[in-house]
Amino acid sequence: MGKNRVVLVGGGIATKLVEDFCLHADIPALKRAVIDISYADFNKTATTVVFDTGAVIPKGAFILKTLIDEVVKFEGGAISTAVIAVGDSDGSGGTTDPDRYNTGTPNVFQNADVLDAGAVSGTALHTADAEVAVTLTTSDNANALTAGSDKITIFYLQAADHSS
Repeated sequence: MGKNRVVLVGGGIATKLVEDFCLHADIPALKRAVIDISYADFNKTATTVVFDTGAVIPKGAFILKTLIDEVVKFEGGAISTAVIAVGDSDGSGGTTDPDRYNTGTPNVFQNADVLDAGAVSGTALHTADAEVAVTLTTSDNANALTAGSDKITIFYLQAADHSS
C-alpha cells in the first residue's frame, strides 16, 4: 500500500492518501492572544481605567470568543464592584471600541476559574492591526486596589498573513 496511504476498514476495505486527512493551508488557523493583567495595571485615581496591553490582534483576524481565566478577586479600599471590558486601544490611553471582544460585563470582584466574556460585540473581522485594551470599572478609585489578576484569552481565526 505504501507509506503515503491509509487503509480504511468499514463496509469494505479501501485506501486513501494520507494528505486527504491532513489540514490544508487554505483552512484558517485557530490562534489566540493571551493577556495577563494585574491590579497594578490600573493604578489611577479613577473609577474607570483603561490599560493598553501591548497585545495586538492582526489584520485579517476573525474574532471567535473571549474568555477570562484564573480570576483572583480585584479588591481593596472601599471597592465593592469590579467589572472589565475587552476592546481596542486608541493608542493614547483610551479605546476606539471599549467592548469589541465581549458583550458581557465579566465580574472580577470574585474569584473564578473561568468567566465567559459574552459574544463579540464589535466587528469580528479586523481590517487593520488592533492593540487590545482592557477597561476596569470599579465602585471606588482603582488606585485603592490591593489585589487582583486574571488571564484574558481572545480566540481568533487567521486565514492569511496580512502583515506586509
